[in-house]
Amino acid sequence: MADVKITALTAISANPVNPATFPMPMVDLLDTSMAASGSTRKVTVNQILGAGGTATLASATITGAATVGTTLGVTGATTLAAASVSGDLTVATNKLKVTGGNVGIGTATPTNYANYTTLTINGTNGGEIDLTDGGTLRGQLFSESTGLTLAAVGGLIKFGAGTGGTEKMRLDSSGNVGVGVTPSAWATVVPAIQIGTAGGFIAAQGSAEVFRIGSNAFYDGSFKYVINGFSSRYDQASGTHSWFTAPSGTAGNAITFTQAMTLTASGELIIGATSGGGGRLWIQSAGSTENVESARITASNTFNTLIAYVVQAEGYNAGATALKIGRNSTTLRSINAGGTVNASGADYAEYMTKASDFVLAKGAVAGIDANGKLTNVFADAVSFVVKSTDPSYVGNDKWGVDLEGDALEAARQLVDRVAFAGQVPVNVTGAKAGDYIVPVVNGTGIKGQAVSNPTFEQYQLAVGKVISIDADGRARIIVKVA
Repeated sequence: MADVKITALTAISANPVNPATFPMPMVDLLDTSMAASGSTRKVTVNQILGAGGTATLASATITGAATVGTTLGVTGATTLAAASVSGDLTVATNKLKVTGGNVGIGTATPTNYANYTTLTINGTNGGEIDLTDGGTLRGQLFSESTGLTLAAVGGLIKFGAGTGGTEKMRLDSSGNVGVGVTPSAWATVVPAIQIGTAGGFIAAQGSAEVFRIGSNAFYDGSFKYVINGFSSRYDQASGTHSWFTAPSGTAGNAITFTQAMTLTASGELIIGATSGGGGRLWIQSAGSTENVESARITASNTFNTLIAYVVQAEGYNAGATALKIGRNSTTLRSINAGGTVNASGADYAEYMTKASDFVLAKGAVAGIDANGKLTNVFADAVSFVVKSTDPSYVGNDKWGVDLEGDALEAARQLVDRVAFAGQVPVNVTGAKAGDYIVPVVNGTGIKGQAVSNPTFEQYQLAVGKVISIDADGRARIIVKVA
């Protein structure tokens, strides 16, 4: 258009515009003294602010509220090199767009990290982001003295991944977590983590100090799944760990569990039972039928080092020992060995009952009376024996069966071990190899005497023949079998 010469300005009050709502100097649109040439005679507000075009403001300060009808963009259609809004900022339609730089709410100096664009929300007690739906609060992200909290209000939190944020994990309002599945807090266990629609769960219950892991899948040639329950399970409560097994069952049905192995808080490992009887290892077989295998130590199930079977009879002495083994009630066998059974002892002995209350020293010569009982009286003896010193095997061990405590100790005083074969040091000195140890009277008692050339009667009474002299001077004999 042609140049327009402005020849006069009139005060704002002369304009037909309300100065309370439009406080800026304007050309008097009613001035007739202006040169009238061209068609444009005024500059509009839209042209100044760029609402009808593009405007660039070096800076802008708005002390009240600001409303933008379309887009407010830091580098968009309306460009603000620097802007300060001390009131409310409202974007009526479209969007608020920030294409570069850091944004601060509640702070003039937003956090600035290299290579990152940040949004800093600063408040007296931290920052908060509220997410609403139609004015109803649905979720919050806020900071507090103990950390950062993501909260859903009256609902659940979903975690998504991939394009469109497809749900992969969920935290429901009851505190259950589902990974790949909507959590259901299986088996009425309080807040749980459920994994997969055909997977398992992890749960903890503070009131009972229970930690539980389970799965609803079982395998019997093909995978099957339990609908309202689970097929495998591990529990921990009050320091006790429990592992469970279940039969194959039927897909879709609940399964009854069997407590298969337990490690107690005191360190006792129990297999096949819910409670033990002491010690550190308790293995209980599935049934009580004899000759059913209860334990095995094997190499690849090919070379069996040890196999233990169920027996229904005990029969062993209650005395202190390193190992007690029961016996089969039909065959009476306790051990079947594929090789030799080696022992460190030198003689075979048997328990014999005493005729009276007396004490025999190891290696002492004693008698057997007419009733087949041990005696220390020479006149009562019809034959003679030596007390065992270092037995490898001891027979006739029946005196302590089913006894314990004082009764066991009282029964022990009535018996003694007598050597019936093997090597035994005998309490005789001054002997030499080849001698025979012959019993002789010692007051009313019995002692042994070395004889080089015994008579036939002495040979019959002899308890053995000397084969060597021990370091303590005692004669070592080979027990003569009567």
